[in-house]
This record gives sequence, structure tokens and C-alpha cells, in this order.
Amino acid sequence: MKSRPSDNYVALESIKKMEEYIKNTPIPKIPINQFKRASRKSICKILDITYSTIGSNAALAELFAELDTSLGFQHKEQKIDESKDLQALREKIGQLQNCIKTLEEENRALRSANNRYNHFISSGRMAR
Repeated sequence: MKSRPSDNYVALESIKKMEEYIKNTPIPKIPINQFKRASRKSICKILDITYSTIGSNAALAELFAELDTSLGFQHKEQKIDESKDLQALREKIGQLQNCIKTLEEENRALRSANNRYNHFISSGRMAR
């Protein structure tokens, strides 16, 4: 009975295959997809690597990212307009702080009323 190779062994072999492929294949011969990136499916098929391995093997994903860069694909960093988000957060914080003040004042008034009623119940006289 032949035992199945370990997942770690398969991952390392996939990385070795990919490194060899990158080293031995000229850039014009690397298959690309419609987004001008290295065609992961085609390369995985050539190397006999399961396509889903790319998502679970960070080293393999990094090799594909390097290959994309060598093909001229520029990974765009998403820049978030923080000024709008920051302003919205500040407005929300201000609203919440106002709600807290209102609730604290309401809480003080209710405690005061409760104390007056407790005084009335215990003494029989209404406090002003």
C-alpha cells in the first residue's frame, strides 16, 4: 500500500516546481490572462499543481506576484480617502458624546426623583 505524500511535502514540491519554471521560462513564453497577469490556471496545469494551492500556499502566491511584476503588471495599492472617513467618525463621536451627556442628565434626574420618593416612603414627608 502506497502512502500519500504529506501536505508539507506537496507544498514544498509545488514551490520548487514554480521556482524552476520561473528560472527556466523566458518572459515571452509565460502564459498571461486578460488582465496582463501570469495565468495561474495555465501555469498550474503545466506544472501539475492544483489551482487551489495558490490560495493556501503563501510562498507560491508570492512567486506568482513576483512573476506578475516581472511581466509588467503593477499591483495598485488602494488609497483610501481618509479625510472623509475621519470627518464622518468625528461627527459620529460628537453625536455619541451628546447622547451620553443627555443620558447622564436624565439618569441624575431619575435618581433624584427616586431619592425623594424613598424619603417620602420612609419618613412620610415629601422632600422638595
